[in-house]
Amino acid sequence: MKSRNNIANFPCVCDSDFSSDYVLKANHVPVIHPDKCPHERAPEAFDTLKKAESELLDEKRREELDAMIKQARTMLLKEHSLPLNTTDDDPKLQSLIPPFKQQLRAKSKEVLIDEEVRRRK
Repeated sequence: MKSRNNIANFPCVCDSDFSSDYVLKANHVPVIHPDKCPHERAPEAFDTLKKAESELLDEKRREELDAMIKQARTMLLKEHSLPLNTTDDDPKLQSLIPPFKQQLRAKSKEVLIDEEVRRRK
């Protein structure tokens, strides 16, 4: 399977690795699988996990998500007045509080939400 690009320092995974990880989480974690969890919202949690899997395995959708994460990283670097070619091991990124990875997750979430709002209009 094709390996994923390592955008925003997220782990690279190929489709088979992702699918295997998904199966482990879905089938072996009692908190998620509705057959193994009596919680009333277990089916909802499981459905959310299945939707995430299908989105991440869809090549076109994954490319869109990767582009949005890259956009979030660019925005964040600009906010910190750092060059766009700044690497993840740069001391300026490593010294940020909150940590750069945490800021990137928050900015990525913001970009994804904004995109979803635009899509729904």
